[in-house]
Amino acid sequence: MLSLESTNSRMSRNGKNELMLGEHRSLDDIIIKIDEVTEDTVNELANQIFTKHSLSLVSPLENWDK
Repeated sequence: MLSLESTNSRMSRNGKNELMLGEHRSLDDIIIKIDEVTEDTVNELANQIFTKHSLSLVSPLENWDK
């Protein structure tokens, strides 16, 4: 948190916020949003993103045709 308060870091964060969000968020606002994250919200988002299952198999190439 302390490293984010240098002039360069603050101006960089303000610029990114303006370009990406159209607003400036304070560090307190960011901390509040982070603290609002729960295990349930993470699981819900993961279920939305990873809707299909996949499987990878690693095997020696010489046994591929057997």
